[in-house]
Amino acid sequence: MNKQKTGQKGDVTGKTIGELVASDYRAARVFEKYGIDFCCGGKIPLATACQERGIDPDLVSREIGEAASEPLERSQNYAAWGLPFLADYIINTHHAYLNENLSQISAYADKIAQVHGARHPEVIEIARIFDKIATDMVAHLREEEDVLFPAIKRIDAAVQAGREPDAGDRETVKTSLAQLDREHEEIGDAVHTIRDLSNNYGIPNDVCTTFMLTYRMLKEFEDDLHKHVHMENNILFPKAAQLSVESCSREEKAMGKTVAVDQNECISCGLCIESLPEVFRFADNGTSEAYDQGGASEDKIQSAINNCPVSCIHWKE
Repeated sequence: MNKQKTGQKGDVTGKTIGELVASDYRAARVFEKYGIDFCCGGKIPLATACQERGIDPDLVSREIGEAASEPLERSQNYAAWGLPFLADYIINTHHAYLNENLSQISAYADKIAQVHGARHPEVIEIARIFDKIATDMVAHLREEEDVLFPAIKRIDAAVQAGREPDAGDRETVKTSLAQLDREHEEIGDAVHTIRDLSNNYGIPNDVCTTFMLTYRMLKEFEDDLHKHVHMENNILFPKAAQLSVESCSREEKAMGKTVAVDQNECISCGLCIESLPEVFRFADNGTSEAYDQGGASEDKIQSAINNCPVSCIHWKE
């Protein structure tokens, strides 16, 4: 083990939870202590998170600084890993854990709902919620392993080789990241509901061994999910999005074109807004208006221009 310096000394209350943990995973222990969500809830500033929980932000800030002075294993410095290695680690560690345990936890949850549901009705709802989590997780993991992660690896390989990444891969990353981020929030909310229903996985006195095992596995599932989603939301996804944007061709970056709409011709069909919301929007009079490219490729904008039924869209000179 070795001590590594971190930028988390002093007042860090203005930084987001995700930034703090991405910079130094030792901060996660402090957030866990105070029940602050650092994975799905990682986008809010520390000061806001503390205010929501009635916690002194200066106290938490000091404890984060103290945690940063403790030894840090190199293996925990996830932010320093390359994107392909990080993606493989997530699959081999966290996806493997889910593949091994999701069905077993679901089976146990269903069993205790049948046996103990009369005396502990909360377990019926817990079983229902977890069954949906397990179902959603299967599709979620498939999207990551079959779609997003391969696209990230191809972009990374192209950049490393000095080649132009495929525009389709960049579009895949953009679309998939938005979808998976929403799913992370939904799964995180469901897990928080289970924790509340179970009174923070507190085990009643009158239950069997299977009941105790189920609650322990649910707690283990949440702990693994926190680290899993943190690595994706706060490290892998932002780095992949940044790489995708930075890998645009020089011609595309330097194009500097803007798009215009002839509002005398516009019939407010909305096709351009539907196909390119990052470029087109409704004006106050109900017609379309355009602003800069918004990161959309020239080909995609040209396609919208070609599809306009009244030819009101054009490149601005």
